[in-house]
Amino acid sequence: MSRTRATTARRELVPSLKTSRLGLPPGRAGRRVLQVGKTGPWVSPIHVHDCARALVHLARHGEAGGRYFVVNSDAIRLYEFAETLARLANRPLHLRRVPALAASLVGDPLAAGDSRSDAVFSNIRLRGTGFRFRYPTLDQGIQQILGALHE
Repeated sequence: MSRTRATTARRELVPSLKTSRLGLPPGRAGRRVLQVGKTGPWVSPIHVHDCARALVHLARHGEAGGRYFVVNSDAIRLYEFAETLARLANRPLHLRRVPALAASLVGDPLAAGDSRSDAVFSNIRLRGTGFRFRYPTLDQGIQQILGALHE
């Protein structure tokens, strides 16, 4: 597989801009994945292919000026994303929990707050336009990405 294709496949796995630090490279490289706080934030992931398809769909079928959240239906805890990736990639997960206060004292306070903030949105308006997800679950999206990495 070409280096560009592998890099693109890794980027497809990122559930949102807020969680880009948790993407594929740390887990696959065996490095620790940091979790700020007890359980980590809730996030609304989406596969990059579904995201692109949704934007094209909304350009054709969306209401001008309407607000649509382009996310999957099921919100997850950020650590569940890491656990699912590790399980499907058949890799050990090295998760290190960092107290929220310690993260804000040691690192960038804005980044620490960002990693504790929930980002849960509803896609009911998107689905109301007739859009259907190709990768509706986290497992299906991660399996597609891992398959692309092995091609």
